[in-house]
Amino acid sequence: MKKFLSLLLVTTLVLSLAACGDKTNDETKPTAAPTQAATTHTPTPTATPAPQTEDEELDGVMDYATYAAAALDSEVVVAPYFQAAQSWWEKDGQGLATIYAQDENGGYFLYETKCSKEVYDQLKPGVRLLVKGYKAEWAGEVEINDCELEIAKSSKTYIAKPTDVTDIYGTEALNEKINQLITVKGLTVVSPATYKWDGSGTQGDDLYLKVNLNGTQYTMVVESYLCNKDSETYKAVEALKTGDFIDIEGFLYWYNGAQPHITKVAKSSLAFDIPADATDYATFAALENDREVTVYTFFQAAQSWWENNKVGVASVYTQDANGGYFLYECKCSKEVYDQLKPGTMIRVNGYKGEWSGEVEVMDGELEIVDTKQTFIALADNVTDIYGTDALNEKINRFITVKGLTVSAPATYKWDGSGTQGDDLYLKVKLNDAEYTMVVESYLCNKDSETYKAVEALKAGDSIDIEGFLYWYNGAQPHITKVISK
Repeated sequence: MKKFLSLLLVTTLVLSLAACGDKTNDETKPTAAPTQAATTHTPTPTATPAPQTEDEELDGVMDYATYAAAALDSEVVVAPYFQAAQSWWEKDGQGLATIYAQDENGGYFLYETKCSKEVYDQLKPGVRLLVKGYKAEWAGEVEINDCELEIAKSSKTYIAKPTDVTDIYGTEALNEKINQLITVKGLTVVSPATYKWDGSGTQGDDLYLKVNLNGTQYTMVVESYLCNKDSETYKAVEALKTGDFIDIEGFLYWYNGAQPHITKVAKSSLAFDIPADATDYATFAALENDREVTVYTFFQAAQSWWENNKVGVASVYTQDANGGYFLYECKCSKEVYDQLKPGTMIRVNGYKGEWSGEVEVMDGELEIVDTKQTFIALADNVTDIYGTDALNEKINRFITVKGLTVSAPATYKWDGSGTQGDDLYLKVKLNDAEYTMVVESYLCNKDSETYKAVEALKAGDSIDIEGFLYWYNGAQPHITKVISK
C-alpha cells in the first residue's frame, strides 16, 4: 500500500529542496484531517476471527512477531491495546481515527481506522482492540491501513510503560522499537521549536524540535492532532530554549528515520544543577580580562598533556550549548586527563585572558564533574559570516566552513621553515578573500588522517573544513577534518 497522493506531494517538495542536503527534512501534514488515495488490494487469505465472549482468549489473531514478519500489503488481524489517538473525524460519511496501539511485544500505528464515534468514545488507554487491515509502509513508517476496528470482548488490559532507548538511539537496534512508547534521556535542545518542519507554520501546527544526542542531531515532533496547542506538552515544547537539557516520552513514529511523536517533555533526570554563582557563557564573554571565572563546560578535544615544572597541564577545547572555551595550560593530573572523553562535563576555575585576539581561560585548574550529563557540539556552519564581525561571536566553537578553494599547498610552520610534524598552515580563498587555517600538530599529529589529508591538498582543490575557531590576529581555525569536494 502506498499513500500515493501524499508521497507525490512529499517527493515534489524533496526535489525542490534537494540542494540543501538536509537529512532531517520532515513530513508535511495537510491542514485538514489526513486523507489517503484509494488502493486496490490483493489480500492474502486470513481467517476472520470468530466472535469472542468475555474473558475468552482471542483466537485467529497474529502475535507481534508474526505481524512484524508479514509482507507489506498483506492482510493482518491483530489485537493490541489502545494507547492514544490523534483524532476522530468523518470522511465521506465514514468515521475515521488514527491510533497508537501496543502490546507486550511491540507497537502498532493504525492509520485512518474505520471507527464509529460511539466506539471512539469508548477508547481508553489499555482497552484491547480487534483490528483487521493491511500492513503498509510509508517513508519507513510501518502501519496498518484500511483498518476496521472494534473493541475486543476481553477482560485483559495493557498500558505501555515507556521503553528507554537512549543507548540505542541512532542505531539499527532502534528499528525494533518502532511505534512503541519510548523515552529518550539527556537531549540538548539545538534551537527553539518551529511551527511545521520548515518554520512556515503558525501556532497550532505541528511543532518540530531539533535536539543533540551525543553529537548527532535528530528531529522530534509534537503532532498537533495528538497534543494540541492547548496541551501541556505543546506549551512545554514551545517554551524550550537552545541549550535546555531534557528527557522526552513519545511514540516512536518513523519518517525517513526515527521521528518520535512527543507526549511528554521534562528537565532531564540526568541534569546537573550548575551552581548559581558559576560563570555562564554570556557573563564570561562580557567580562574584562584578568577576571576570575568558574566555568562548567564540556570537553570536546585536547591538544596534549605534559608536565610543566612537575605540574600536569593540558590545553583543552570545550563547549556548551551557548559558546566555546579554550582552556590554556590548565592544571590537570594525568589521571584526570586520561578520563576525558568528548562530552564529559568539567569544571575549571581560572582567569579570563586574551592573546592576539584569542580569548581563553588561563591559569586554571580542571576537574571532572560527577554527572551523566553530556554534550558533544555539532559543527556550526559559519560560511556565510566568515570574514565579518559576526564571526567573533563564534570564537572557540566547533565550526564548519564550506566551499573553500586551496590557494597553495600547505606549509610546515607559518613561513614554510618547518618539517613534517610541525603545524601545517593552509591558505584558502572564500569569496575572493584569502584566509589562513591551521592543522595544530598537538591536536592532529602527523600520523592523523587530517594531517595527511591537508598535506595532500593542491592549489585549486575545493574543500570543506571542520575545526575549532581559534583566533590569532584574526580567525585561524584549528582544522580537525577536511573534505575534498
